[in-house]
Amino acid sequence: MKNKILTITVLSLISVLSFSMIIQPFSSYGNVVLVKEDMTALLKVGAFADIELSQNFLTMDNLNALLNEEELIINTETMKSAINNGLKAFFNANAGTYAHLNLFGFRFVPYLRIDGNLSLSIPKTVSNILFGETNIGETNESTVTNFLKTNITMNLGSSIVFEKFYVGVNLYSPIAFSDQNSTYAYAYYTSSASPSYAELNIQAQARILSSYNLNNIENEIFNFQNSGISLELGFGTDNFGIAVRNITISPAKATYVIAIRSDGKVNYTAEGTNLTLDATYNIYNSPLSYLTEPVNVIPPIQITGYFKGQNPLMWGVAGSYWLDGNWMAKGYAGFNLGLLKLYYMLGMNPAGYAHTIGFGFNLFFANADLKLTATTDQFIPIGQTTPGIGIAFTFSGGL
Repeated sequence: MKNKILTITVLSLISVLSFSMIIQPFSSYGNVVLVKEDMTALLKVGAFADIELSQNFLTMDNLNALLNEEELIINTETMKSAINNGLKAFFNANAGTYAHLNLFGFRFVPYLRIDGNLSLSIPKTVSNILFGETNIGETNESTVTNFLKTNITMNLGSSIVFEKFYVGVNLYSPIAFSDQNSTYAYAYYTSSASPSYAELNIQAQARILSSYNLNNIENEIFNFQNSGISLELGFGTDNFGIAVRNITISPAKATYVIAIRSDGKVNYTAEGTNLTLDATYNIYNSPLSYLTEPVNVIPPIQITGYFKGQNPLMWGVAGSYWLDGNWMAKGYAGFNLGLLKLYYMLGMNPAGYAHTIGFGFNLFFANADLKLTATTDQFIPIGQTTPGIGIAFTFSGGL
């Protein structure tokens, strides 16, 4: 009995002194080797969630106007970032649960998670036509494809970790996956001084594929009937790690599709003292349709890496890149005080910057971490910035 008490005490003290995991095993920067840092002696179970939204075209005043159903002011000042850099938005999410079983140095890590991202990127040639200053007598036209990228999947899998390496097998089913061949945006502007005339045309279309009936997804979300199979491989130490995820072995099948199409037109004419302004805008949502011929869905390969330091000063950098062009990066610094850790994190993604305050605690057999994030289009959020928000937590408990 005394030996058992001594063993538990020693394990608890080691857990307190070694508690430093900031980069989570299943986050956007995931590397499953990092489960070793939760100091599991036999078995732990955990839950995690990480959600972040960034955008560069709605200021705080714009958001308040939308919430209060007031007039939305759109001009070269409020849309400054979108005009200079193109209109951008980025949403990233992952959430789920996992178990960590440690047997004789082999670590078995089964998990269930939803993860993926959505990005909107319209180049400044289009945003200039929509929101910038235009000259009388000029004509501008721009078309962009793949302006919307969506890759959100349900995943069920298991990884085996031994020493510094891991390999995982994953079943995945697409919840929302954009069909890049049918996604485009178009803008056209022309004007003349005599007669006084201006015309603006806008068109956009997106096609979203899914393995699920989105009208009844709450009853189908754990259905892996049309799932694909993928692998992930990784290497990691206390200071450095790299992983490759979404290596598709067998593609998933999308059996449902929804198409979204919009168009708008603004005409201005002037003849003498008679001024005419005509504007129309339409959004067409086709009903969710069943595909008679399923479509293969292959998520983009993801490469992640980290480099970090340990106690008592925590610091690190991490990055994640998807082969469809999406990316995220972050750096952090803080203090690990054993039972408590405090840190600041600066992140970057295609739509801007993320400023994060995080803290965590370790109560011997339970670990937790919480992060609160404010995003903006500027490195230093002053003036007419475009806000966003994020929240993340991890909790694990066991022996």
